[in-house]
Amino acid sequence: MAEPPRDANGNVIPYDDADIGNDDGLIRHINPNYHVVLDKNTGRKRLSTAAFSESSKPPGGMSVDLERPLTEAGLDYLAMLPDTDFGAVRLIAGEMRELGHKVGRNPLPQNPYHGEVWDIGRGRAAKKRIMEKSVWLKKPLGLG
Repeated sequence: MAEPPRDANGNVIPYDDADIGNDDGLIRHINPNYHVVLDKNTGRKRLSTAAFSESSKPPGGMSVDLERPLTEAGLDYLAMLPDTDFGAVRLIAGEMRELGHKVGRNPLPQNPYHGEVWDIGRGRAAKKRIMEKSVWLKKPLGLG
């Protein structure tokens, strides 16, 4: 895979990576402290649309792990979860593209399998559409 495009500060410039196939899985970490909320209508905990937000830090995407490089390296697709309390959902790159988002690599020193989904925006509707496409791989602590 080619190195992603970067700006003068070394931040990845949002792009759509042709090396990430439409069938490739994207693993989104679910932090129980930030992504699980109490539903006032049911009194039960549920996944929040905030789990599908872009970061406020450059390059401003939604962090994911790229499943294919992880498994090609012989690692489990949950290998990069930072804590056993975290959960994970699987998204599909092509479905993210169909929703109008870019999918690209953004390798980090502590996670060479890291990627981003860009162009989600701030609105709840886009995050809800992503949530509807997600499939649980592992539920986080506190979410039955």
